[in-house]
Amino acid sequence: MVMNRANFIHWKDMIDELIAEYMRALELDPYDAMAHFNLAIAHQDKNMLEEAIGEYKMARVLNPYDFKVQNNDGALHLNKGRMYDALL
Repeated sequence: MVMNRANFIHWKDMIDELIAEYMRALELDPYDAMAHFNLAIAHQDKNMLEEAIGEYKMARVLNPYDFKVQNNDGALHLNKGRMYDALL
């Protein structure tokens, strides 16, 4: 239910509310890789890049074979000029 509300908020382009909803979802289930991934995207949309990197890292720990997580994480590191981190 919380994830559905968060997805609706993202669609409505209300980033601060979106971040709050994903954080609430993670309070209920801190092992939800999709919530970490979506929170990373929300942080990235708000230009909170270090927070986004942390959430991508957690999403990768929880779901190491998700190519979307790997792709977004690598692209973010590459855009920040962190070539080595982009390869990991």
